Amino acid sequence: MSNQKIVLISGETSTGKSYSLKSFKDDEGILYLNCEGNKPLPFKAKFKSYAVTNPFQVYEAFVKAETPEMSHIHTIVVDTLSSLVRMFEYHFVHNSKDSRKAWGDYAAFVHDLIQHHVAKSTKNVIIYAHLPPVAPDEERLPAEQRSSRGTVIKGAWNTQGIESLFGLVISTKKVPVSILEKYENPLLTISPREKELGFKYVFQTQITKDTLNERMRGPDDLFSESEVFINNDLKLLLDRIQEYYS
Repeated sequence: MSNQKIVLISGETSTGKSYSLKSFKDDEGILYLNCEGNKPLPFKAKFKSYAVTNPFQVYEAFVKAETPEMSHIHTIVVDTLSSLVRMFEYHFVHNSKDSRKAWGDYAAFVHDLIQHHVAKSTKNVIIYAHLPPVAPDEERLPAEQRSSRGTVIKGAWNTQGIESLFGLVISTKKVPVSILEKYENPLLTISPREKELGFKYVFQTQITKDTLNERMRGPDDLFSESEVFINNDLKLLLDRIQEYYS
């Protein structure tokens, strides 16, 4: 059986990907795989953290997480897939004498990570990834005329789209409060501070008419029509997934 508790969370830089973990900050059951040069989290946390310096260390971490000594681990976080594949490119593609084989190895590394280690994990698996900013020449176009916009990745996966390997893909966004007020729902709360600032960091769970070119996906009935935007809170998201599949 494939793991139903696997989520790809993609978003532009500084849209709250890592911050969404804050509700778990005192939870020692998080295995946090830092693939971004050991960049510190935006809050203090008790996670079991590892600085990944070789991409295959992520494989090892998934194997280790299934051992009895790691039975307390309930969630594995890869932050981020985009940085992880750049690391693979730097280590194994750039200086290769056979670039064709090297790019084949790159594609195989991604495939084996998701289809073998992630899919067979008994843990919740959260994979963060970067979305590229909207190109200036496309900003003026209607969403349906824009190029498909997905996770930053190279090789064959750039064409196929890494999102095709996931059952649930959501996005992090920085959204004006004036827009969010149209999507009132129990999973979305706007604080006085956010009202004052005029924006909020959120998870977007479904495409809208303004994001038709993005690759969000998931079960049709996981979120209601009003739950397009929810709090940027990973615990809230995992609770909903747990409720849905149980």
